[in-house]
Amino acid sequence: MNAIEATKHMWGQLTEVSLNMKTIVCGGCVIPFAIPENYFNKLVNTNGSFHCPNGCSRQFTGDTEADKLKRQLQQKSNELAQTVTAKIQLESQLNRAKKQLDNVSKGKCPCCGKLYKHLEKHMATKHPKIKH
Repeated sequence: MNAIEATKHMWGQLTEVSLNMKTIVCGGCVIPFAIPENYFNKLVNTNGSFHCPNGCSRQFTGDTEADKLKRQLQQKSNELAQTVTAKIQLESQLNRAKKQLDNVSKGKCPCCGKLYKHLEKHMATKHPKIKH
């Protein structure tokens, strides 16, 4: 019995496993090593900590993907709030302008608030600096 046959006999059917690995260089002792890519992604996305093969304690820092998404969401929320506020202000200005136009069309002076049968004549004599 050769070595492969003996291994098959001891362990049963051999299974080939394939992993995508990510190479890292330790920031403490500068030893290169590799860890599974999915584990690397988990560490990066959670600011996780780990140890290099020489025992150096390391931790990923900085913004996680969740932090970036939260910041983008907050920015979009702020932009939306500003847009809504601007729209409300414009609608308010429009309503005031419509009300003033309606009052003027009924003969109400926009300056002194009184009703005049001949508003244009009143404006020309009493409020000549106001453009009409």
